[in-house]
Amino acid sequence: MTKSYQDELQQWLTLIEQNHPSDIEMGLDRTLTVYTRLRKGRLAKQVVLVAGTNGKGSTIAVLERLLLEAGLSVGVYSSPHIHIYNERIRINGELIDDKRLVESFQVVEKARRTTPLTYFECGTLGALYCLERARLDVVLLEVGLGGRLDAVNIVDPDLSIITSVDIDHVEWLGDNRESIGFEKAGIFRQGVPAIYGGDNPPESVIQQANAQNIDLHIHDTHFGLRNQPSEAVADYSWVFDTQPSQSAQRVVGYLRDQTGSTKEILMPYSLLPESNILTAIQAMACLGHLTNDTHILKALDGFAVKGRFEVYGSQPLVLLDVGHNPHAARFLSRRLSEIKGGRPVYAVFSVLTDKDVNGIVEGLNGQIDHWYIAPLACPRAMKLPEICNALSNNQQQFTEYDGLNNAFNEAVNVAKESDGIVMCFGSFHVVSDIN
Repeated sequence: MTKSYQDELQQWLTLIEQNHPSDIEMGLDRTLTVYTRLRKGRLAKQVVLVAGTNGKGSTIAVLERLLLEAGLSVGVYSSPHIHIYNERIRINGELIDDKRLVESFQVVEKARRTTPLTYFECGTLGALYCLERARLDVVLLEVGLGGRLDAVNIVDPDLSIITSVDIDHVEWLGDNRESIGFEKAGIFRQGVPAIYGGDNPPESVIQQANAQNIDLHIHDTHFGLRNQPSEAVADYSWVFDTQPSQSAQRVVGYLRDQTGSTKEILMPYSLLPESNILTAIQAMACLGHLTNDTHILKALDGFAVKGRFEVYGSQPLVLLDVGHNPHAARFLSRRLSEIKGGRPVYAVFSVLTDKDVNGIVEGLNGQIDHWYIAPLACPRAMKLPEICNALSNNQQQFTEYDGLNNAFNEAVNVAKESDGIVMCFGSFHVVSDIN
């Protein structure tokens, strides 16, 4: 009988969580010290670091899909996971198995000696060990928090991506876009190309790129949507059907190729943010992997990512999104306005205590007809009275529940009767508990 490593993996996860008293401790020294003992050679032929306030997971998933469709071997390290820890590491599109995770933790534990490691640092080193042994063409690494002092930043990239810069994790990164941009630009390397995929890059990002002689590809300058915003809204009626209709509009985008020339591309049918899709396509060009409309549409038409405006149910339409800050809420507001077609929208919502709940509610800009709220089942959960205050201050209609499942079930029942849409968001915990 084949040995099951599931119990042993859970034991290791419990151990590494208890090994260090702090969930987050910024700095590279500890991780780099242990990594020098683990590393045997180059992590992969090409390495991409991806930082950003929002959009990291989506951008990585799109880039991974494009690379795999191009016939390359690809590894991914991202966080956090929604259901099981294995989701954090993918090799050629498949989740890492329990055995290899257990082996990686054994190796890291031996290599760390007396060096204390946080849960994230230990997981990052384990992931790098697994990915290096897979001998891959491209490895995509998601930066967990910030950039400059994040454990992932011990690896030198061949391409750096900042997906967006907005206000989040204020206690660690600062309370303005310039200070946050400086931290995220810490993943830049002298002379190594980079991409900024959000709107209006902070001056701190531009300054760091110039100081390090970096060819920085900027969204809406070097790549973006060719249509004007008022003309660029595609027909989303296909969301309610199994296939896009023949009349569904294709949006046209553009990118900068390796010669510096502008190239037009057709955008796929997808509910993911266009900027993240475009950033991934621009990354393909920066890495030297040719792409065209046929490749893009074959790889990405209908492509979805778990917990990123994910269609979870169709009758009624249920959407899941891990968005948990005002920047993410503004995207949800725009996308809901594009797809709802007059249908009422019911939010199933909760949030962690360190999040800007007022900014999140304001960011939805009147798109929600009724909120169904409940506390998260975790120590960092925001108390219901604080969520209620934010909703009341914004003149929102809401109902309180003692658990997310009850809130979700009631929202679904109401949506069925009114041909409405259920939007579940606010935290990875919301998506995990409902999905």
